[in-house]
Amino acid sequence: MGRPRVYANVAVLLLKWTDELDEFKTGEEVKELAHVFRERFHFETDVVELNYQSKPQRQMDRIVTTFVETHDQPHNLLIVYYTGHATHYKNAGRLELLPSAEPSAAGGSPTSGQINWYKTEDFLCSDEVDGDVLAILDTEYASNGDGNQNMMRANFSSIVGALDEVT
Repeated sequence: MGRPRVYANVAVLLLKWTDELDEFKTGEEVKELAHVFRERFHFETDVVELNYQSKPQRQMDRIVTTFVETHDQPHNLLIVYYTGHATHYKNAGRLELLPSAEPSAAGGSPTSGQINWYKTEDFLCSDEVDGDVLAILDTEYASNGDGNQNMMRANFSSIVGALDEVT
């Protein structure tokens, strides 16, 4: 309640791995999706590729922080879309994003090449963000979000993707 019926601005962040790392080869799909958001819906849209030139977690932190700083306002909607692999560590309560089912095959190590989605989600659900947030995870294990309590926040919604697996 108290939310606008129409958003003042909608901004979209599309995240994928560089073509060299992207085992799913999602480049064309992301390009088409960006076109739909820009041309049909007139949303401000950024496509960002993750890589191993620096630690992917640091990249994600920087990219998402910059996106929020640029587009966040009380009556705005921020959409964050990720496509690529993921793995869920049930005992640790972590959803890790990665470019390949085998991180070492893509040039990373089991720890340095992954992104802890819950860390990103925590920021997007924090008091630092004034607008509403919609996260779309087009990846395996995306529905395993029960380990994180952010789904209870009024300004955060999540959609799981077609590749979803439940552990």
